[in-house]
Amino acid sequence: MGESERYQEYKDFRRKKRFSFLRNGNSVIALIIFNLVFFITLYFIKVGFYYAGSNTLSFNKEILDWLALPADLTRFSERPWSLISFMFADDSSMLIRLVSNLFWLWAFGQMMQEMGGNDKTISVYLYGGVAGGLFFMLTASVFPAMNPGENTSLLGASTAVMAVAAATTSLDPDYRFYRHIRNGIPIWVLFVFYATIDLLGIGALNATLIAHVAGGLSGFLFVWFLRKGKDGSKWMNHLYQQ
Repeated sequence: MGESERYQEYKDFRRKKRFSFLRNGNSVIALIIFNLVFFITLYFIKVGFYYAGSNTLSFNKEILDWLALPADLTRFSERPWSLISFMFADDSSMLIRLVSNLFWLWAFGQMMQEMGGNDKTISVYLYGGVAGGLFFMLTASVFPAMNPGENTSLLGASTAVMAVAAATTSLDPDYRFYRHIRNGIPIWVLFVFYATIDLLGIGALNATLIAHVAGGLSGFLFVWFLRKGKDGSKWMNHLYQQ
């Protein structure tokens, strides 16, 4: 069965079996665990710096800055892996941001898996992070006035989570949850609420905001291609199976 047929099959009928977050191979749980492991590891390294007599600035310069995605292309050329690492790393002082990102990842991710299966979420997450990161650097380089500040960088899962939220909404904008409340709440309402909070939290039209928008657009494009029978997750899933 092709991916376009699979998507149409979902449109014809919704699965009757409730989705289980505890089943093996759950990609949403895998992403959440990976983010938590990264966060906890960085926290203990930061504590180690503290007991070694170093301050937070030393930790940021020697560890965190090498995982964050810099806006400056020259700095990026010294740490190209940061295009991936930034979407999993976060500062321990930003616990609220981490909890928020993982909550929205859980909320939209479980609905994506219910609609389109378990093999899409990680790919969409990575596409969103990479797209957001590339547009972050491009915007800061081409439009210096939109650079949030000197030596600024991108850190955290926000752009990747935005992609998951956008892709999930695109799969079926009329998908409803809390059905016992007046026929349920459409998922597009949840997406508008989430996107508004996320973008207003940035507070200004700068490279960071463009990165979040680019992450969302990558999610919409993923589903657009999926409807045309082109599944952007296939090659990644093939790598996982090697």
